[in-house]
Amino acid sequence: MFLTRSSGILFLGLCVLLSGCPQSDEGNATPSSAPEESQAPDQPGLIEERGKVPLVLSEVRIIERGGKADWKPNTRQAIEKAIFQPKRFLRNDSANVCKADFKVYYAITSNQQLVDFASFGTGLVGCEAMIHCPRGRAFETFRVELREIEDFKDLTPQRLSQLFQRLLDKVAEQAVDQLVGQILVRPLSDSKILTVLKSQQTSVGKLMEATIEAGERQLNAALPMLLELTKHSSNVVRLRAAAALGLLKISNNEVIRALARLTEGGNREQIVIAVGALSDIGGQKAMRYLENIAVSHPDEIVRTLARSGTEKIKSVKR
Repeated sequence: MFLTRSSGILFLGLCVLLSGCPQSDEGNATPSSAPEESQAPDQPGLIEERGKVPLVLSEVRIIERGGKADWKPNTRQAIEKAIFQPKRFLRNDSANVCKADFKVYYAITSNQQLVDFASFGTGLVGCEAMIHCPRGRAFETFRVELREIEDFKDLTPQRLSQLFQRLLDKVAEQAVDQLVGQILVRPLSDSKILTVLKSQQTSVGKLMEATIEAGERQLNAALPMLLELTKHSSNVVRLRAAAALGLLKISNNEVIRALARLTEGGNREQIVIAVGALSDIGGQKAMRYLENIAVSHPDEIVRTLARSGTEKIKSVKR
C-alpha cells in the first residue's frame, strides 16, 4: 500500500520522446520494484522523526534508458554522490527504512530525430526519482521529475561524455534536494513552515516545498515571504511562490505588482504561472493587467491565456 503525493516538474514530452529508446547498453540496470507492504514494520511516529537529518536510506535502485557506452556517464556514481551527503542521507543496508528508485533517461536529438551520436544537436537527461519512506504499515512516496538539456556541436565522444556528466550531475543534485525538501517540510506545523520561508540558509528544495505548502494551507501570514521569494535567484522557487500567491487569492497592489513583474522577459513558463495566478486571484486590478497582456504581449500563447484569465474573472463576477 502506498500513500503517494506527486510533486515536481513535468518532463514536457520526455517520455514520449524516449519511448523507443533502447535499454542501457551496460545492462546493469536494477529493477525498480516498489517496496512491499510486508517490508514496512509498524513504526508509529517515524513520519514525525523525519524532520531530523541525516535521514537513513537502505537501498538505491536505478533503471537507465538510452545512451551509449562510449559517452554515457556513470549513473549510479552521480546519483549516490548527490544522495549520500552529510545533511541528506546515511546508508544502512540492513535497516528497514526509506528506499529510493531512480529512472534516468539519456537522449541525443539532431534535426528533430533521436540518434545515437551526432556532430551537432541537443543532449538531454531526464530523471524520475522517488523515495519511499515507512509510515505505519504503508510507505509514503515522494516524487520528482526533472530534465536538463544542452545544445552542442563539434563534440568528440569524450567531450560529449563530459556534457552528459554535467547534465546528470545537475539533475541528480536537484532531484535529491527536492526530495529531501518534501520529506522534511511536509510534516511541519504551520509555524515551522513560516520559519522555513524566513530562513536565509534554507535549501532550494525546502523553499520549494514550503512555498507550495503555504499556498495549499492558506497561510496568509506567509504573504510577505512569498512576495520576496518571487525575486529569488532560483527559477523554480519563483514559480512556486507565484503559484502559492494564486492559491492565497489575496488581491492587493503588492501582489499584483509582483506577479506583473514575473510576466516580463522571455521565460514563458514563469509568465504562464504568473498569468494563471492573476486569473486565480481575480478582481479588477488583476483583470486590468490581464487585459493589457491579452492585447500587447508578443507571445500568442500568453495572449490566449490572458484572455482566458479575463473571461474566468468575468464569469466569477456574474
